Amino acid sequence: MYSNTPHRDDIYTKYETQIMEEEQAKADAEGRTTDDEDILMQIYMRIIEKSCATNAAFDGLFLKDDNNNEEGDDELIAISNQLEVDIQSILLDKKENKQLVKSIKKDEKEKKKVEKERIKSIKKFDKLKRKLEKRRRKQHEHDVDEDDLI
Repeated sequence: MYSNTPHRDDIYTKYETQIMEEEQAKADAEGRTTDDEDILMQIYMRIIEKSCATNAAFDGLFLKDDNNNEEGDDELIAISNQLEVDIQSILLDKKENKQLVKSIKKDEKEKKKVEKERIKSIKKFDKLKRKLEKRRRKQHEHDVDEDDLI
């Protein structure tokens, strides 16, 4: 293990301190007490959120913005969706989890439908563009032929 890597206890303590300060401020402002179980869940959620976040420099080096890499985008979307499902399954009860999975699948289906329509529109646009270019070439050839006759 790397010596610069923080120990899990250090990470937990860091986020525990942050969450405790935030929650205590909210509780004081609202005149209520803090809930230990709620704070514990928030600490773990913050750890998960931070561990899933990436560094901008890292992204710049390794994640290229390649418009031709639709397969890679699909893979990232699938990974992201699976991560969301996994996190929610940990945090939600079975009924809520089933509803979330159903909602995510519905969203994925809708995104695929929209993407198919987008591709269809692009193909239609390209076809019309080629037709227009062909007409322009014919018109240009016709104009050139008329000029030769004069």
